[in-house]
Amino acid sequence: MRRWTRAAVVSALGVGAAYFLLRSTEWGTIASAVSRLTPTRLAVGFALYLLFVGLKSARFAALLGGVTSRRLMYGILCAQTFWSNVLPMRAGDVSYVHLLRSRRQGSGVGGVASLVVAGLLDLWWMLVLAVALGLSLRGSTTNAAVLRSLTVLAALGVVGIPVVGVLSRRLPARFVDRIGGAPAVGALIRRVMEELRRQTWSRRLLAGAGFSGLALVCRYGFQLYLLDAMFGGVTWTQGLFALVFAGLANLAPIQGVGNVGSIELPWAWALVLVGVGKADAIASGFALHGVVLAYALGTGALSVALLRTRSRAETGA
Repeated sequence: MRRWTRAAVVSALGVGAAYFLLRSTEWGTIASAVSRLTPTRLAVGFALYLLFVGLKSARFAALLGGVTSRRLMYGILCAQTFWSNVLPMRAGDVSYVHLLRSRRQGSGVGGVASLVVAGLLDLWWMLVLAVALGLSLRGSTTNAAVLRSLTVLAALGVVGIPVVGVLSRRLPARFVDRIGGAPAVGALIRRVMEELRRQTWSRRLLAGAGFSGLALVCRYGFQLYLLDAMFGGVTWTQGLFALVFAGLANLAPIQGVGNVGSIELPWAWALVLVGVGKADAIASGFALHGVVLAYALGTGALSVALLRTRSRAETGA
């Protein structure tokens, strides 16, 4: 019950944030921006989105040490991508673990461990980008102190994540058990930690890191490609800064239903920080998020087709 209460609260906060932001722009501006997307650009964007899902699938396959069916793994990641864009508080990640186990592509513990590692890899790459962007945008904002502070924090994270990874390998079992509070929870955490130790500094981790980096390039690339058509006044550097900042903010379980508000608020704040007008900053967030949600619906439909086809093949139906 508490989980549903938290989900309802964050969803209400997200809707409130969206309402607050929409008061500073007009629906006509958002609709006009989306109308600038030609069918060709929308199709290319969706193709890049599917490639992004494929790179995520390859990353998880690498972290899991290989899977029995690449096609099935792609279907699982299509489903996870859809649910992650719809369900609140990162609940969509649960679909990945459930489908992985039910389709015999990996264990539940292995699935949780691969999610943790993938999240850390994404975080590290985004922090690297944040440092580079913070340095390149120093002269484009009137609030240089905030940008400098964010850049320093990102640099600390770039160094800190590998250090924490090394130290976590040396944690004694008793300490891990105490983290969980209850014996069963502690045992689960210990099993996940064992999985993480098996992956740390291995060839699987290096392959996963490579695919994670490529997935981020593809993810940001297709969004900047769409943004360029809708809001030509927003430079690619400014757009990339907003994408990275919003991505970092949404690694925490702060999303409501449809991620409404939790995407647009950090996006708009980041764009305003680097010199984009408030109206365009807000309108671009809603326009881009709307297109991405449409793409996510497409991957959801594709996942149904891929997973259903596989189920029929397994049962001989």
